[in-house]
Amino acid sequence: MQLYVGIAGSILCIIALAITLLKSGFGDSAKYKLLNLFGGACLLYYAVIERAIPFIILETIWMSLPMTILISDWMKKNGLKN
Repeated sequence: MQLYVGIAGSILCIIALAITLLKSGFGDSAKYKLLNLFGGACLLYYAVIERAIPFIILETIWMSLPMTILISDWMKKNGLKN
């Protein structure tokens, strides 16, 4: 099961990268950030199961960046942040 989660995460991150390279402006979209967030979450789960410490560090950062931006954008949109 965890192997399939890891593969799914890899596919999501690759899709995000491919669309960004093929479609101008996609890298700024919420869809791009969500693909990276969920892809990173799947890969983080896999890394934790496999106890791959360097990969855990990488995926924690990979997930944290789009999550932080999505939360910040949501707060701005809802008037909770200047």
